[in-house]
Amino acid sequence: MECEGVTHHVEGIRMSCECAMLLTRRAFVGAAAGMCLGAEGLFAAPPPDEAALRPRVRPLPSDGRTPIPLLGLGCAERFPLRKRAGDRDDAEAQAHAETLIDYALRHGVNWLDTGYAYHRGVSEPFLGRVLKKYPRESFLLSTKMPTWLVKTADDATRIFEEQLQRCQVDYFDFYLLHSISKKAEFERVYVKLGVLDYLLEQKRRGRIRHLGMSYHGKSDYLGELLDAYPGTFEVCMMMLNAMEFTWNPDAAKLAATAAQRGVAVLVMEPLAGGRAAGLRGEALEIVRAARPADSPARWGFRFAASLPGVACIFSGMNRLDYMRENIETLSDRFQPLTDAERKTYEAAIAAYMKHKSIPCTGCSYCVPCPYGVRIPEIFAWYNDWAQNGRLPADGGANATQDLRRRFLASYYNTFRARERADHCLACRKCLVPCPQWTFRIPTEMEKVASLVAHVEEVYVQKGGVVR
Repeated sequence: MECEGVTHHVEGIRMSCECAMLLTRRAFVGAAAGMCLGAEGLFAAPPPDEAALRPRVRPLPSDGRTPIPLLGLGCAERFPLRKRAGDRDDAEAQAHAETLIDYALRHGVNWLDTGYAYHRGVSEPFLGRVLKKYPRESFLLSTKMPTWLVKTADDATRIFEEQLQRCQVDYFDFYLLHSISKKAEFERVYVKLGVLDYLLEQKRRGRIRHLGMSYHGKSDYLGELLDAYPGTFEVCMMMLNAMEFTWNPDAAKLAATAAQRGVAVLVMEPLAGGRAAGLRGEALEIVRAARPADSPARWGFRFAASLPGVACIFSGMNRLDYMRENIETLSDRFQPLTDAERKTYEAAIAAYMKHKSIPCTGCSYCVPCPYGVRIPEIFAWYNDWAQNGRLPADGGANATQDLRRRFLASYYNTFRARERADHCLACRKCLVPCPQWTFRIPTEMEKVASLVAHVEEVYVQKGGVVR
């Protein structure tokens, strides 16, 4: 049976929609794999010493008292509340997510991080329901003020009160200004509208224990901002991983910029949306030669935890075996990367990134596209072809009709016509919530659409049939 809505059929290859999606999920372990349920992870036999597994704990630098686990549970888009970005609530996925939370809290992963917009507003109320069965003092909970949604002071008040109700708590342990990157936006929302003063008042009232921010801008502005408000921000969440440092070298300065000012560093995207866990080929050979028993994910977590001032690393762990390994990596037995190991890991990442990819982490903040384009899935699909060195070319080893045929069949059978890159109208609505400033979604969509069109044109010129 052919996919409904697929108007192109590349002769010689036919796929059902179900089959195409299955192949896609198996292929791109980054954004897509993070949405799937891992039964083997859920039911795998625990190691003999599992009961003793705990992440390392250290006090929060700003007060010297609050115990902070080195590993936290991120409840954004890769946390399995849905099978796929954009899906409606999924009971099976949420039952699995509750199992993960129960396991995390039993094993000391007791900081859960959410956000107002996560899972299209489902994450906060889901956590409120699940955490209700636990004593409030047994876990740390953080959420965020969605900066891009705040147009008036009343918006901030409404959102904050709604978040308390959604999460069914009287206070947040940590409350972050979400997605800070540009001075003009910070000044408009938090200074001119008085939202920062409002949040500081909530802190004085005990409804916020610690204030911080999630930051997506350049290191010089981070330093300027922290210097302008000394002591105000106790934690700063940043996207820190070796791939990000390759795309955006300035990101390598962020952790030190915060740590030098006594601000605890919180890590998001330690595995670059899952891609750093999927090293293959030469990259995998490099890390295996150095430490044969260590997975690429373990290398990634050790890299992040070795950066200056890191207090907690958040991961949207969607399988119990992933969580077990990460707890073990970041336990009291944690070993920072040596200089030699850091060079080895950076060499592996460089080998992996020889093939240019799109620096999308699959966070799905851009979902849903008002015109139906499957933005994160398209980028993940493209990156899988690119990072495996399989993009069709006009010359060299990749200039074959067979590769062009498979490339086109994969694209047309994975995405319906209205979901494809050429359906993007560059309305730019996706740019508002997107936390990445190193690339622009409409520009990358145009590149993908142009590549597909070019490959199809060459394929047909050389005798291929598309119908």
